[in-house]
Amino acid sequence: DLDLVAHLGGVSLKPGNSMMGGYDIKPKDVDFIIKRARKFFSEQTDSDALDSLVKTYGKMTAKDLELRATIVYIERDMQRKKGSADRGEICRLVAEIKPKFSSQQIDRAVDELNESKHIQL
Repeated sequence: DLDLVAHLGGVSLKPGNSMMGGYDIKPKDVDFIIKRARKFFSEQTDSDALDSLVKTYGKMTAKDLELRATIVYIERDMQRKKGSADRGEICRLVAEIKPKFSSQQIDRAVDELNESKHIQL
């Protein structure tokens, strides 16, 4: 997220020309951000889990990730509120919230996430 990088001092983020809109983005302390990222990743004790996530989801499009994130969010919300998640209800809610996805796309993504244990049905 660009705002986070700006907050951490990695970029300078200023509103652009009022006529044109947009932002003027310039790098600042890039070495600091790189050192901070290296420290974060070196402190991760579960690097196998991170590697697995990158391997599984790293080549997906933003649209693919959007669908999966929505499914995970709905499943977690159901688990929190009801103690369990219902596959049919998840599919129905995702189709309602994200009508651009076909029922086949939703079904495949739910099955994939369930098989990989990223959701629990």
